[in-house]
Amino acid sequence: MASETSPTISEAAAAIPGKASKSAPSPYDAPAGAMGLAREDEIALVVRCRCGEREATERLIRANIRLIYKVARRYRCRSYTLDDLVQEGIVGLMAAIKRFDETRGYRLSTYALHWIRQAIARAVEQNDRLIHVPVQATSEIRRLVRLREDQLRDHGRLASEGDLAVATGLSEHRVAQLLGTAEDAVSLDALVGGDQETSLLEMAEDHDAIDPEYAALAGLHREQLRILLGALRPREQEVVRQRYGFDGLAPCTLDELSQRMQVSRERVRQIEVRAIQKLRYLMRASQWD
Repeated sequence: MASETSPTISEAAAAIPGKASKSAPSPYDAPAGAMGLAREDEIALVVRCRCGEREATERLIRANIRLIYKVARRYRCRSYTLDDLVQEGIVGLMAAIKRFDETRGYRLSTYALHWIRQAIARAVEQNDRLIHVPVQATSEIRRLVRLREDQLRDHGRLASEGDLAVATGLSEHRVAQLLGTAEDAVSLDALVGGDQETSLLEMAEDHDAIDPEYAALAGLHREQLRILLGALRPREQEVVRQRYGFDGLAPCTLDELSQRMQVSRERVRQIEVRAIQKLRYLMRASQWD
């Protein structure tokens, strides 16, 4: 007795003989595609399948399993076996059966091809990446890759980001962002080099880290400058240290120094000029590079 509702995807998959082994039905156990069914029989099975009849669902899947296998082979990837892809194709077939309009005159396999391909492609795109990418972005990436391949085939060169932006109506920034997303993620633990003993993490540059050579030279220069400052008078040392922010101090303006030292702004400037001249003379005399 058929149920009043159409079967769910899991129920449809369970209707396939051999499903207990969690593998897709073999194409060699099925008739040669939907052409194994007369059009009248196919329409009748579609109607019965929508009413929830498991036997009709099984027969439609068997009749179209070779088509699903044919599509699935084109999407082989690292995260899906062929049987997994076929199961995704069955999901697409069930969606096609639900929307199929038998009054238009074409066969179910013709209509279902789009839905099978879409179901498999979306499953691969969503699960074959380490980082989740929205479906809309995935469609845009696929379009950009196709345009770039067409440009290479027709003109012998890869399309630039500007060319792709003009062809798609997207901004160059968006094109660059999408193409960057299309690249495969690489593990930092991946071994590189001829000896395959060095990880990528060990070779990656930290742009925020201080260059060791620069840090060593800066420390040497600070020590030499401290020695040179010791040759100045106490007031000159005070002006230079506070004016240029030595020893972690914040640099002071002439007005601030004049208030602290209880002298005029011009007097602070004169002390600063004289101290700088002395330092330059001492640097030349000591041949400091």
